[in-house]
Amino acid sequence: TRQKAYDLVQRCAMQSWKEYLDFKETLSKDKAVSRYLTPEDLEKVFDLKLDRQMRTKREQLNAARQLLYSDHQGM
Repeated sequence: TRQKAYDLVQRCAMQSWKEYLDFKETLSKDKAVSRYLTPEDLEKVFDLKLDRQMRTKREQLNAARQLLYSDHQGM
């Protein structure tokens, strides 16, 4: 569930913060996380290039929605 995913990530985040560990490494070594995410999945999550591409796509979608909304309001 969404709550379970949140709890897993939050636990790892707190561990990495308290112990001054690398967050990605903490996630990759966690057995519960590994049941759901492969090392390749984690690489994708931490891929900054992919993040920029997704952000750009999201911005494009938001711009298109705004245009559609403003055109619809003018009718």
